[in-house]
Amino acid sequence: MLDLIGETVRNVVIIVLLAAFIEMLLPGEEMGRYVRLVMGLFVIIALLQPVVGFLDGGQTFEVSAYSNIPAESGRDLSSIISRGEDLQRQGRKIALEEYRQRLARQIQAVVQLVPGVRRAEVEVEVEEDTGSLGAILQVTVMVELGEGSPDTRPPAGTVAPVKPVKIEVSDNQPQAGGTKPESTGETRENNHDPDRVKREVVATVSNFYNIRPEQVQVVVVTE
Repeated sequence: MLDLIGETVRNVVIIVLLAAFIEMLLPGEEMGRYVRLVMGLFVIIALLQPVVGFLDGGQTFEVSAYSNIPAESGRDLSSIISRGEDLQRQGRKIALEEYRQRLARQIQAVVQLVPGVRRAEVEVEVEEDTGSLGAILQVTVMVELGEGSPDTRPPAGTVAPVKPVKIEVSDNQPQAGGTKPESTGETRENNHDPDRVKREVVATVSNFYNIRPEQVQVVVVTE
């Protein structure tokens, strides 16, 4: 209490001395009155300041929203961020798997349009890194040779392949150029040639999806 009174008296004395010094420097009496008015206000402020501090009891006011934050809030925030990152990774993994399955079904429909392919199963490996997410890395196609059947037709929404038109020419009437047309049996045998089917499947998939032929692996399944 005595320290507070002593500090207040010292502040008032300094203000009074400063007011007297400034008043001595001013040339006119009218300016002196303004100086005394301003210095009087300073004296009042100097007197009220300790009184207000004494009435407040020296308490400091803080925003309750910040003062009530527990010490564990930092750890809780870190755990929330960590869980959010885990959910983001899981969501991206699920979306990537759905994309991979859709891509495999699409490639399956395209492969089954190749003549000589009765049924096809496709496995697709895609890039999981963020830089090139979803890019095709490897396509593995397992094909079964034969004529297409209603049970093994491409899924709904795909265009069925156009069957080749066969024109039969009599043996006594040679084709233009003097060559005999290819027989139906030879055409069917050519469509079932595994090497030809592999080449056509690789070319079709690589051109359609703009990937290298080395990224397409074809396996012919025999019954």
